[in-house]
Amino acid sequence: MNLRRVIEKPGVSISLILVLNFLFLLIGIFINDFFSIEEPVSTLVMLICMVVLFFIIIPFLIRLPSGTQSLNGYLKGIRLIQTRPFVNLIVLGLLCSIVILLSAFGIALLSSWNIDTAWESILPPTSWSLSYAIIPGIFEEVAFRGLILTILMTNYKPNTALVISSLLFGLAHSVNVLFGQDIIITLAQLGFAFFLGILLAYIVLKTNSLIPTILMHYLLDAIGPFFVYPLFELESNPLFTLGAMIIGLGIIPLLGGFGVVHIFDKYLPRTFQGTKSIST
Repeated sequence: MNLRRVIEKPGVSISLILVLNFLFLLIGIFINDFFSIEEPVSTLVMLICMVVLFFIIIPFLIRLPSGTQSLNGYLKGIRLIQTRPFVNLIVLGLLCSIVILLSAFGIALLSSWNIDTAWESILPPTSWSLSYAIIPGIFEEVAFRGLILTILMTNYKPNTALVISSLLFGLAHSVNVLFGQDIIITLAQLGFAFFLGILLAYIVLKTNSLIPTILMHYLLDAIGPFFVYPLFELESNPLFTLGAMIIGLGIIPLLGGFGVVHIFDKYLPRTFQGTKSIST
């Protein structure tokens, strides 16, 4: 069988993207550990690894998602250079981010939240989340809402592609167990990542752009720990941790994000430029 045809099968191409993403993250971690590279330089190393994977290897060696293509064609195909109307897209991303972070603040009020420790969870030298969040902010969006969602859209209806990509996004967080993360936290991540994945994919299909979701993803990973760090250290009740994170970081932001999109659809319809590729 022709190798190209095998790679173009949705299951194969998506699996290849996920495996390569994991391997290149490991390569970045190995380089940083081997040479004892510290932040913020270690983030630069990871950034280089991800750029090589997503902007050289995947488009030009593996030729996903659509075969032979120019760089401009690849960037357009994964919705990375669709930036108009830019202000609307940025404001949409910011408002949805505010919904998520306000919900996270609600979780903070129910847990052992301390503002002094909260600052330490996002600011150097204790934490470099403000810089490192660039990595998942850009490249998880390119992987899941750019490549994987696009591949699924060629084989399934938009709503089905949205759900499948969100399930994969949630399940992808299970690898955190391999890096020593607590099982309860990992299960919570799987849950809220699925619901957030639905919102992120929905926004991408509505706007035909990764710009608002990259902004949302970055802000959630960069600033989110300011509110939810006690949960990542585990509260005394694991069920509280599990429920609070899934509801507060997943379900409530999903519903709130839908509300923001509905308002834009009503008052700023140009944001979506007629790309009604998904039912609402």
